[in-house]
Amino acid sequence: MSTNNTDMATYKKGDFLIDFGQVFKIIRIDTVKTSSGTDKLLVFTPYFKTDNEAEITSSLPESNLDKTTIRKPSSKKDFEYVMSILSDKKVEPEIVDVLTAKAVLNQNDPTLVAETIRKLYLEKSDQDVKFTSSKKYVYQMLISRLAEELALINNISLEKAQTKVENKIKK
Repeated sequence: MSTNNTDMATYKKGDFLIDFGQVFKIIRIDTVKTSSGTDKLLVFTPYFKTDNEAEITSSLPESNLDKTTIRKPSSKKDFEYVMSILSDKKVEPEIVDVLTAKAVLNQNDPTLVAETIRKLYLEKSDQDVKFTSSKKYVYQMLISRLAEELALINNISLEKAQTKVENKIKK
């Protein structure tokens, strides 16, 4: 599902990026001199800002995008498939360790995020398994990151998207 960055059209101010499952908006594009000429510097900030993120901005030379997992947001159609995974009865319960679950965020693939959420939900629902506080934290982080992209794609509030994700998991 994740898009190869080298296949992407050039970015422009106002475009959105997804990095570690978080939605960012390009607020400015600067031209910078490099040893081989010039490059575009993408300056972006979290789209759904929390209080502690209000002043955060990041930048990345456009020529370095292919060295990252940054991608454009999924299409509505692609995201419908991602959402269907959350309630997929064919997903087998399995114990997911915290490091593996965290690593899923680094891959920036919404399909993997949804599969991991589903597995963690099944694990959490099993009365015989101890669901640790660190797993709860990662579980909630995965849900909130998936909800960010859902909110952007469907132009709904983050809270409404979070509720949709949580309701879909329980089906």
